[in-house]
Amino acid sequence: MKQNLWLVILCWMALTTTPTEAITSGPFGPSGAGGTKNGQALLIGPGDVYELDAFLRVGGLDLNGAQIGTSAQLSQDSLPAGLSYHFSSAFGTNASDLILTYTFSNTTSTVTYSNLAFFAFLDAEIDEATNTFYNEYGTVSGFAGFGVSDPSAWQIDEPGFQNGLLLRNLFAGALNNSNSVPQTALNDVAMSLGFTRNLLWPGDSLQVQVMVSEAGHALGSFVLVQHDQVDTTAQITFSGQASHGALSGTVFGDSNTNSLPDPGEGIGNVLMVLQGTNGNSLAQVFTDSNGHYDFGTPPGPGPFTVNVTAATLPGTLSNNVAHPIPGSDYSATRTLVGTNAVLNWGYAAPSQQFVNLAGQVQVGFIQWQLNRATGSLLGTLTLTNPATSLIVFGPPYQVGLKSSTNFYLPHPAGVLNDGLPYVDVSTAVKAQVANGLLRVGQNVQMTNSVEVYSLTRSVPPLSLFEVWATQQ
Repeated sequence: MKQNLWLVILCWMALTTTPTEAITSGPFGPSGAGGTKNGQALLIGPGDVYELDAFLRVGGLDLNGAQIGTSAQLSQDSLPAGLSYHFSSAFGTNASDLILTYTFSNTTSTVTYSNLAFFAFLDAEIDEATNTFYNEYGTVSGFAGFGVSDPSAWQIDEPGFQNGLLLRNLFAGALNNSNSVPQTALNDVAMSLGFTRNLLWPGDSLQVQVMVSEAGHALGSFVLVQHDQVDTTAQITFSGQASHGALSGTVFGDSNTNSLPDPGEGIGNVLMVLQGTNGNSLAQVFTDSNGHYDFGTPPGPGPFTVNVTAATLPGTLSNNVAHPIPGSDYSATRTLVGTNAVLNWGYAAPSQQFVNLAGQVQVGFIQWQLNRATGSLLGTLTLTNPATSLIVFGPPYQVGLKSSTNFYLPHPAGVLNDGLPYVDVSTAVKAQVANGLLRVGQNVQMTNSVEVYSLTRSVPPLSLFEVWATQQ
């Protein structure tokens, strides 16, 4: 009995003393610098971090003196007196996630900083007991610049020395969005993420949060990952998000006509103009390669008007298919009352015009099934492209329900161009017609593709429905 008891105790001790994977650190430098190069003990699991640092580029300013490029290396270089900087660190819900927060504030009353770019840099090792510097590789997950808060640039590279390519790019303030250490090119991995802000007005701030994780966690959907060839379970993820200004957004070419900016659809070099209360021009910025613009948070509530300069759009994208509500094809006005306005504009070629099919496609019902307990109606909706039509329609197919006191869509997917909530029935159409194209004379029957909540327990009149699709 005693032997069994001692066996249980020894097993319990073995389990409780097994080291857990965690990130541990000593105090960071005052500017957030870490790693052995900066005199700090920073471990990710059993592997140490050689260097953790950050860089800041400000348009028109040389912040690093005699160094190559113009970006400030925050562990080494000072920022202008009117640009304050604060760093803090915290662990996530467990010690496997380290969250680093970098905050820049414009403390001047008259200066507006422009063309800012912030870069976080991590050169870490994985499980040094079994790994070597040249037994690592990097991968990328997600799409950089998909959202206005996401990293706009990135790079995975062998860190090199002071004249290494990655460091050169950091000092130059322009990462090259490339992975130089894939699995077939083993090397010492370093990773960097870049975030941009067009304008930083007096009193305005830019905050960037970066997560280092050994548990596979991330901030946002875009992640850089460092792997070990020997231990396939060992990895370090590097991700982050930036606060966007009160007036920001995306200009995109809506290639799939879903009225939303999708990865790869951003239009660069579109001139955006910000107007003040009296209609005077306050600022002009160009969209970046992801179609993003960010006017920051101009002083005062406004109202402010954001304008898209039509002449700078690609000539083929002459048809507006999405714009802010309220707003127009090229303009939107907002008053800032403690909230941020993300203002997106989508454009397409005339052949991709997303239109209301009222009067062109016939809408009909076959039957509806009522759940009397809830008032939910599931019906068979029919769409018919008349034989007299001269137009082919394609996805997305979106069904909207006009405002009514008795009927509404319980699960709308968004807002149509005229403000109606809608459900997307593209999948139901595509299941019946080739390539989702509703050709002349064709009919589709979409059983239970549309759910309506009915206070009267009756079927809504056809006149309440709108159908939108792409006019081919």
